Amino acid sequence: LRDIDMMAQSFFWKRPDVETVILRPAHLVGDVAGVMCRYLRMPVVPRLAGYDPMIQLLHEEDAIEAVRLALCPGKRGIFNLAGISPIPLSRIIERLGRRSVPVPYALARPLLAQLRLVGRGADLAGHIDYVRYVCMVDDSRARQVLGYSPIHDIESTLAGVDLWT
Repeated sequence: LRDIDMMAQSFFWKRPDVETVILRPAHLVGDVAGVMCRYLRMPVVPRLAGYDPMIQLLHEEDAIEAVRLALCPGKRGIFNLAGISPIPLSRIIERLGRRSVPVPYALARPLLAQLRLVGRGADLAGHIDYVRYVCMVDDSRARQVLGYSPIHDIESTLAGVDLWT
């Protein structure tokens, strides 16, 4: 994804005559199979012991609306997309009705890799920093320039996690 983003940015800056929009969404939930969504769908969610980062989730329908807005003539730029207000990972897991197991950081990668190999977990081993550190995006520019405004609240966004199980 990073490489694709870099290619799109290169085109964006080299061809200012072309209306190019790059959208950078927070973690998508809904009828998607993204890493964070698969992780939150696990019946028992392993959490890094001692860490409880704030997480931003974006309902797929809000992302689709942002794409629709970005396709309007005269739009050009790079925009972050966020959905609901950030919420601690532990509260997300709790509100989804999942059990959580704290795992020491040193064991997390091997455990997640093994769970993935046996078809019991998300491929989060390479993305472990998403459940270790806070990573927030500011979508104020998308709101100002594109007219973007997410319509899904916390309940409908979290309900989106289990749409595709």
